[in-house]
Amino acid sequence: MFDKDFYPTPKGVINKMLMEISVQGKTVLEPSAGKGNIVDVLNQRGAGRVLTYEKTEVWADHLQTKSEFLGYDFLQCRSQEISHIDYIVMNPPFSRVEDHILHAWKVAPEGCQIIALCPTNRFSRGHIGRRDELKTLLKDHGYGKTDLGDCFSTAERKTNVEVSMIQFLKPIRSENFDYEGFYMDMPEGLEYPEGVIKYDFVRSIVSRYVTAMKIFERAPELVKELDAAIKPLGFNRDTKIQIGYDKTIRTKEQFSRILQKTCWNQIFAELNMEKYVTSGVKEKINRFREKRREYPFTRANIYRMLEIIIGTQESIMNEALEEAFDKITKHYHDNRYNVDGWKTNSHYLVKQKIILPNVVKETWRNDDSRVTWNWISKVDDLHKGLAHIAGRHKDLGSIKDLGDIERGTWYDWGFFEVKGHYCGTLHMRFKDEKVWELFNRRVAEIKGHPLPEKVDIAA
Repeated sequence: MFDKDFYPTPKGVINKMLMEISVQGKTVLEPSAGKGNIVDVLNQRGAGRVLTYEKTEVWADHLQTKSEFLGYDFLQCRSQEISHIDYIVMNPPFSRVEDHILHAWKVAPEGCQIIALCPTNRFSRGHIGRRDELKTLLKDHGYGKTDLGDCFSTAERKTNVEVSMIQFLKPIRSENFDYEGFYMDMPEGLEYPEGVIKYDFVRSIVSRYVTAMKIFERAPELVKELDAAIKPLGFNRDTKIQIGYDKTIRTKEQFSRILQKTCWNQIFAELNMEKYVTSGVKEKINRFREKRREYPFTRANIYRMLEIIIGTQESIMNEALEEAFDKITKHYHDNRYNVDGWKTNSHYLVKQKIILPNVVKETWRNDDSRVTWNWISKVDDLHKGLAHIAGRHKDLGSIKDLGDIERGTWYDWGFFEVKGHYCGTLHMRFKDEKVWELFNRRVAEIKGHPLPEKVDIAA
């Protein structure tokens, strides 16, 4: 029962693994289920079906009471046995972690999302075993790697091994000759916040892509017909298609690859992601965008990609709120950080009036002093986070939209009244007490320190 690879996954780690996805009604595989910690959370979150493998007989018997048990050896699993799954969530045996993750990728169906734990040292330098294959897989198809540290040091069975969570998405590549696969519709039950992307736009751009590909396929025949018509006239024609400068496209595959990248660029240009992406995660989203440009341009892939981005929205906004909270409370009076502080700020609660340094700067125009914006990304991130938890995305807008403001004058902006001072500070007052309390309660929940039922406004 308790061999060298038996390390039940702590619930806090499981919550992080599932933070960016919804398993409600989905089919999920746990290929090294152990005593079933991950299985229990999947069932609690409403997974439609939970499939398992487990080598230890006593745990296998136990798993059959709460999952669909498929076998003892996941490495013998064949793709046809799990062709219907949506997710693989796994804490594989660390002694053979590369074998298990690479096999999961091999047998996973197209469109499947894989979330796995792995010792962090597998991504350090070296060419031991199949590490290079795993690193290449993460580079080519991974969309996330999060270092969790020694997250098992206080677990049911302890180890100080540094652990990372890695995430993959297997692209949908197969299509029928008539391009039916390109027209797969939005996954059932998937909804996007208002204004993310229009359904008609997705349908139109995929249709144009397919039309272009069909025309390209007809090009050789059209060229032959053209040659047959012009050769008797003594006219010879170079039968190549050229796009741009010094870029000759000779094959369908070359044309498809270039056209797909162009179409993905159009999709991301259409996305109104400024509402949902904070400064702290833009780099991750940009890496995600680059990966997706290599994926076949089908509706199914577009919707799957959107599902992942929207699925991360909760964690993105929680991160923005927590970061804003930490920055604001850092500047309380008599703080220990050796930074400017004000009595209006608190060290455990964001008050209704906030003061932040280095947000504005004084400028002069026609002998008139004005205040312009100097450092705004974190202020905007706070506003986005508040819009998310308050469900009021229409209130969004950057604080720089106010333009140049007069020093010492209060201005109305979204959830706040704001006032800039020549010393560089920005004073902010919550306009809505409910939003203020909602913010503090959300951060308290994130940090695991619930606030009392009644929050003292004057605290």
